[in-house]
Formats: sequence, C-alpha cells, structure tokens
Amino acid sequence: MELTLVEAAAILETTPEAVRARIRRGTLPGRKRDRRWVIDRDALPLDERARRKLRRQSDRLRAAVESVLPGSRANSAQDLAPFAAAMPVAQELRDAARSGEHALSMAFAATMQALGAIAAGHHHFHRDDKLRAFGGARDELGRAVAWLSVCGDVRADGWRDQLETDVLPRLGGLMRWAESLRDTKAEQR
Repeated sequence: MELTLVEAAAILETTPEAVRARIRRGTLPGRKRDRRWVIDRDALPLDERARRKLRRQSDRLRAAVESVLPGSRANSAQDLAPFAAAMPVAQELRDAARSGEHALSMAFAATMQALGAIAAGHHHFHRDDKLRAFGGARDELGRAVAWLSVCGDVRADGWRDQLETDVLPRLGGLMRWAESLRDTKAEQR
C-alpha cells in the first residue's frame, strides 16, 4: 500500500518534512507519483510497538467500515455483552411471571426496563447520554435483583445470580468503555 508523506509521517510520528528529508538522504525508500512523494507502507522502519499500533488502527477502521455495510448487525444493541447476557434471564422471567407472582412480574419489568436502557444507551451519540442510560440500566437491574431476592420461586436465586455475576459486570465494562469516549457535547459548546 502506498502512503503519502503526511500518512507516513503520522505512522512514524514525525513531520512530513522529516520524511521527505529521509527520502532525499536515501534512508527511506520513496518515489514520485504525479509529482508527489509516495512511500510503500511495508518499507517503513517500524518497531514491534509501532506495528501493533498500526494493526490496531487498521482493525478499528475495518470494523467501522464493516459495521455500516449492508447486512451487518454490528450496530445492534443485541450484540452488546450485557444485553445478550440479560436476554435469556428476561425470557425466563417472562415465562415465570405468568404464574402471577408479583415479585416475578416486577423482576421481569425491571429487567425489561434495563434492556431498554442498554439499547437506548447504545444508540445515543454523546458520552454523557450513554452513561446516563447505562446507569439507568444498572439501577433497573438492581431492582430486579431485589425483587428476585424476596421471591418465593426456587428459580429466583439462579436468575439473581446470573444478573449479579454475569450481566452487571458486563454492564460495568460497557460503562467504563463509555467513560473513555470523548465528550463530543462539551466540544461542540
């Protein structure tokens, strides 16, 4: 793959002028194409750290492109780890709530509210909006855990454990990821 001076400079963490100077000195192979210098990416003198960084950038770019291709579900809330982990619990709670036990119905409702909040947070653009929605999901899952704790159904302990040991930690990871995002709302002010 051919790179421009600017692209090569970004990868080498230097300036385009420094890259041009290295080409002129003969320490970096390059050639003119349509009156512009181009450098073969494989010719860049990269250490292992720089190669890993470049590979991560390429992987992120590839994932971003693939996520918007037709037929891709990469932008689905269903693919989020906490959503996927909570779905089986919600489905079992839905079926169990048909028994008429109030605590099961409330646990199901809280779990569904949490799923809705996770999906909403996934589709929000701004960091703070995502965090607010994910925080709401955490609150609802806490309510579901509380309702399952007072439930008389023998299966409630298993569902509560799934929420506490599987879903909530995954939601915590999603919240930590969201915290690492740039605050685009503040940048727009």
